[in-house]
Amino acid sequence: MSKELKILKSSEIFTLVSDSSVADIKIKLYPIERSYVCGQPLTSSMITLGQMPVVLPDRYFFQFDEIEKGVSVERKFELKIAQRVWFWDMFSFRKRFEEKAGKAVLGEYQSIKTL
Repeated sequence: MSKELKILKSSEIFTLVSDSSVADIKIKLYPIERSYVCGQPLTSSMITLGQMPVVLPDRYFFQFDEIEKGVSVERKFELKIAQRVWFWDMFSFRKRFEEKAGKAVLGEYQSIKTL
């Protein structure tokens, strides 16, 4: 669950502490779920030997429970994060999925809080 924890930290919704006895709200994380989309765009990338970049808009579901004074509120967000597939991306060392997912979680969380 380290990936989910990194996503929650990068969202900066909550101030995370190591001692749960001093926290007002406790968080229960669930594993992130991934729903794949059609891989048809990969065909054109393979035909061009990876020289044509394609974008796969995979769907991710990030879920956690907020527990405050014994009352649990379930939060489940659909994150819209597109992944680019390109030959030259193999040489990129700046893979920041957790940061991008954290920003998406923050945006989704803020949108439900303003309702």
